[in-house]
This record gives sequence, structure tokens and C-alpha cells, in this order.
Amino acid sequence: MNLQRKHIERPKHKRIPLSVRVGGWLLVSLFVAMGCANRGSGPQGGPKDETPPVLLRSMPLPNQTNVTSQRVVLEFDEIVLLDNPSQKVVVSPPQSTQPIVKAVSKKIYVQLPDSLEPNTTYTIDFTNSIEDNNEKNKLENFAIAFSTGDVIDSLQMSGVVLDASNLNPVADMIVGIHSDLSDSAFLTKRFERITKTDSDGFFNVKNIKPGRYRIYGLTDIGSNYLYDVPTEQIAFLDTIYIPDTHGHMRKDTIWKEVPGLPSDTVPQMVVDSIVDRGYTVFTPYDILMRAFTLPGKRQYLVRNEREVRHKFTIIFNTAVDSVHTLTPLNFSNDYILQSNLGGDTLTYWLKDSMDIKIDTLLASVRYRKTDSLGVLQWQLDTIRSIYRAPRGAAGRGRNKPQEEKKIDFIKISTNLSSKFDVYNSINLIFEAPTFTNDSGTILIEQLVDTIWKKVPTELERGDSIGMRYRIHHKWKPEATYRLTIDSATFHNLYGAHNNQFMQQFQVRSLEDYSKLILNLTPFTGKEVIQLLDKKDNPIRTIKAESSHIVVDYVEPGESYMRLFIDENGNGVWDPGNYSLGIQPEEVYYFPYTLQMRAFWDIEEEWNYLQTPLPEQKPVELISSPNMGK
Repeated sequence: MNLQRKHIERPKHKRIPLSVRVGGWLLVSLFVAMGCANRGSGPQGGPKDETPPVLLRSMPLPNQTNVTSQRVVLEFDEIVLLDNPSQKVVVSPPQSTQPIVKAVSKKIYVQLPDSLEPNTTYTIDFTNSIEDNNEKNKLENFAIAFSTGDVIDSLQMSGVVLDASNLNPVADMIVGIHSDLSDSAFLTKRFERITKTDSDGFFNVKNIKPGRYRIYGLTDIGSNYLYDVPTEQIAFLDTIYIPDTHGHMRKDTIWKEVPGLPSDTVPQMVVDSIVDRGYTVFTPYDILMRAFTLPGKRQYLVRNEREVRHKFTIIFNTAVDSVHTLTPLNFSNDYILQSNLGGDTLTYWLKDSMDIKIDTLLASVRYRKTDSLGVLQWQLDTIRSIYRAPRGAAGRGRNKPQEEKKIDFIKISTNLSSKFDVYNSINLIFEAPTFTNDSGTILIEQLVDTIWKKVPTELERGDSIGMRYRIHHKWKPEATYRLTIDSATFHNLYGAHNNQFMQQFQVRSLEDYSKLILNLTPFTGKEVIQLLDKKDNPIRTIKAESSHIVVDYVEPGESYMRLFIDENGNGVWDPGNYSLGIQPEEVYYFPYTLQMRAFWDIEEEWNYLQTPLPEQKPVELISSPNMGK
């Protein structure tokens, strides 16, 4: 009898809410608003130096106005080093020429090659690149601002960038703003102000002047602060933001020490008084951006291979986006073309015995290659596909192919095991293109008592050239079956056939599986559910036909779950498209681990809109080591 429970036990993963994590940015920002450079903070005291460097003086001063010098000098209380300044130091507004940033003893020098713009607030954000020489204590979130005019702009916009496909935080992405609200600004104008996301995907655009803005994310392959390379990862929102500040009050506790208590007494501090303190909140502070990349990476031909005489392979770095053309130069057109599932590997199976004997095959290949600007252009290359005989085969004669040694039988591989899944089909896998003219010689029998009884089956091709076949049948749990394939049922491209094949197997019991019952809220009819393994890889995909979903035959153990909203109904997740104004399809994660148990029905209620998106993904699935800390 199946046991059933309403809710599963939850692992005690603690995730800090988005508003609290963004609050760290807001506290740091108060220093800028009060006319100070951000100093950063770290643990104090103890025999070990855990104090980050302290800024003593600077030129110009923090938040100084009417600055004309393009050189910035910062002096600290100890020797400082810079960790990867070319990547971590961000100057806003962005410079067309990379700023020169270097550390010498206790000083840091920044040279801005571009002429300073009039009436503009400049921000040099060192993020966490500054550290001391001895203990490598980092000065976190350190920035300095100055203005070429009479006013320091002090507004801010902050939030988080997540990968739209899997909700992982996107680190080191440039986030920029435009007061030009037209769609073309992202394509043709450099950002007016920028920052970079940290390892948790968080960003804070500082020192913004009052106005109306649109915000974007960009990996900026071209290093020009424009979206002009189709393979760049981007994020965009249609929302128009008006940055502002709001005064708030909070309760603050003043503590006092209790004298005369032993050192091991806890607590040694008691509440002295509670006071109201004012603070400033910069809005918006909860912007959520979902980053995506258009389908297709930079495309180019990687290499060609010919490990055996009867085939050669052309390998691209990614799936070929269009039909290519191969023109043989010293062999015939008599071949079969095979493309792998990923579409990046093309295999040519030679059929003509004279072609097989040629050591070096020459062919011209016309295909599309991504140029330096990220645009696909037609390319014509000549390839040389060379067969080199393995060691020990040198005495066989130059024109004697390796395949002349007669192979009597072709190999049949299957996915069968002694315990076969009740929902599986049998896969037959061959090493070369294979054909059959008589599927009736394939027999599935079930052992009933002591007698083998034939059961109906269905054979279908798994690909276009006959290297995979599938056998379908509705298996009975715990039953024993055997597969028999008569000799010469299959023939391959080179005349070989199979020997008789027989394999016995048993179907797993229903008690080996768990069942997931899911009550989904809301339900639109566009939801696609995916069960995930511990590496965030889908192991089952189910189209939700109703708000009540039953998933049978789930493997026991820890599982995870996500869904995406299949807006176009094609069954797969699709990214966005900036030119069409389309956002990526929405992805949500069930925020807990599913503890699936054999012969248990696990029932879950899931309102996928209830938990804020940055807090949904279980921490053990997130690739960023800092997320959720």
C-alpha cells in the first residue's frame, strides 16, 4: 500500500532576502551622500591584522566640485595592492580609452585618458580591488566621486541581474543607464553611467542626476558600451525609472557594558536606551533584470578528423545555423551525411570502395563563420582529411584499407539492464548506418509462469541514417522479458550483418519508484515542469495540462524542480530578443529540495509567484559560491 504525506521535510537553508542584501549597498551609499569616500569595513581587533586600508587623503577630495584634473591620487595608511584593476575598477561615465590604474606603496594613481565632460559627476568605483600588502584585507565597496561642475549628483539605482534560463546570479556584467529613452540608444550610444555586478549579481549605479532613465545589462564583448555584437549577453527592461530619495526612521539600540561581571558571563552588554534615527533610502533599489544571449555562439570550423578510412568528420564549435555545402575535389559524392544531436559535428560515411582507399581526401566547404564584428559571413575553406594507419599496420600496403579484414557481424548495443525502467523504450545502437527490411524478425517475449509468450512491439528509427532504433512496448512491472533479434535482420552500409542477438531483462517494480503529485498555482496552461538532478540538469520534462499534475516513476533520492512559461508553445525555453522587444520566457524554481522516497506519494502545493525570484533557487544548485550567504 502506498504511503502518502502532504508536505516533505525542508532542509534548513537560510537565504537573506533581496531587500536586506540590497540594503548593504544603501548603507554604503550614505557615505557618498554625506560627502565622504566609502571606506569599507571589516572585523576589528585581535592579534591578526584584519583591518582593511584606510583612506587618509585624496586629490581631488571626495565629492569635490569644479575639478579639472584628469589625475586622481589616493593615499592610505598602509601599503596597498590592486587586485585585477582592469576588470574590477569601474569609471563612470564610461571612458572610450581604458583608464590607467596603478598602486605604488601607499598610494593609488588613476589617470583618465578621456577629456572630462563639463558639469558631470565622475565616479571611480574600486569595488573590492584594493587590499593591504600583508594580510590581503580587502577594502570592500570603495568608491570616490567628484564633479566638473558645481553639483555632485547623488541619486542611485540598484538591484540584481539573474541568468534568465536558470536564475544563477550574473557576475561582472556591466549595468548602464540611458536618459535617451529610445530603443536605439542601447545600440548606438555609450551608457551615461555604469557599474558592474558583483559575484551575487547585485549592482548599484551611483551618482545619477535627476531624470528619467532606462536600464540595461551588457557583457560588452566589443568594449564600447554598446549592444552591437549579437552574441553578447544582455538584459533590458521596458520600465522607465525616476531615481529618488526617501527619508525614513528606524529604531536603534544603544548598549552599555555591565561592570564587574566575570569575563565568561553572557551577556556582558545590556540595553541602555532605544532611539529613533533617520536614514535615507535611494530608490529604485529592487530592480530585477533577467539576462540572456540570443541563440548561437560565435561560429567557426574547429577541425576535421578521419580516424577510420570509411568516414571523416567536420567539427564546428557550435551548431551550424544554415545548410553548408561540401564539394569533393578528389572523391565522389557517394556518401551519407550524419549530423549529431548538437548539430556541431558532421560525419560523412563513404560508400564508394575507391573513395575509402584514398589516404588524403580533399574537399571545399562553404559555411557561415562569425567575423570580428559578430556577423555571420559565408566562408570557403579547403580541407584535407588524412587517414593515418595505426601503428603496426605499416606493412599492409599503402592502398590496402583497414576495413579489408572481414568483419562477419555488426555490433548491437542496447540500453537494457537486469532492472529495466517501466517507462523506457529499448534502444538499439549501431556503429555505422544500418538498414533492416524485416522488423518481424525482432521478437519480444514475456515469461508467464514457465512459458515465453510473444508480445506486440513497435520498431521505429531513432535517426535519419539508421544508427539508432527504438522498440516500444507497455511493460508490466516486475515481469521478465527477453529480446531476440534474428541473424541478418540488420545490414550496415558496408555489407556486414548482425549475428543472432538475445538478452533477457526484468522490469522494475512500482515499489522502486516515487510519485510526485503537484498542485500548481497559478495555472495558465503554458507551464512546463522540469525535474532536476543535483547538477541542475533536467531529468524529466512534463507539460502541465492542468493545475493538478501527477508524475509517475520518479527515482528516489533528492530532486529539484523548476518550471518555465512556454509562451510560444514550442516545448523548450526561449531567450528574449531585443530587436523585437521580447523578454526571455519566465523561469521559476521550487525553493526546496524534494526528498523522493521509494513507494511514497509526495504531494506539494506550489505557488511559483509567492517567493521573490532571487530567493527561489535552492542554494546548492546555484553556481555562485556567495549566493544566499
